[in-house]
Amino acid sequence: MSVQSVLSLLIEVRENVDCKYLAWYGEAVVMGKEHDIEPSVPRTCGRQRNRCNVPGETPDVYFQRALCIPYIDELISGINDRFSSLSKTAVMALVLIPEMTIKKQHANVILENLKAFLDFYNSDLPSPCGIPSEVDRYKSAELGLLVGQVYCSLVV
Repeated sequence: MSVQSVLSLLIEVRENVDCKYLAWYGEAVVMGKEHDIEPSVPRTCGRQRNRCNVPGETPDVYFQRALCIPYIDELISGINDRFSSLSKTAVMALVLIPEMTIKKQHANVILENLKAFLDFYNSDLPSPCGIPSEVDRYKSAELGLLVGQVYCSLVV
């Protein structure tokens, strides 16, 4: 499941929070009854500084406003922050892991996946023009090792 599909699922849950929340709240009430716990709204006052003080006449409305909606919003915000376009670009470099290069049959596919990564980190690389030939050499060496050939590389 991709990050985008999880994010779209959370956004859909947030848009239909009333339907989803009733099922979750029902399960929580059943679980609480097994332990002799009745749902209740915490005491509220005119000026609350240390916890949420949203208006809610019944426990289900209160907990939906105070816990469920802020939690889903925080999940969506956290995923957006964690998986920004920069981090998605950095993940493109994972195609250079040997297991991934062996799975890919053509070096062109690897280079297509690396294009955004190379464009972003172009100024940080010592010789970005040599990346395609390095990927070809690396791929042929990895495939050669799989069929039993021995490759030696000298680092000068």
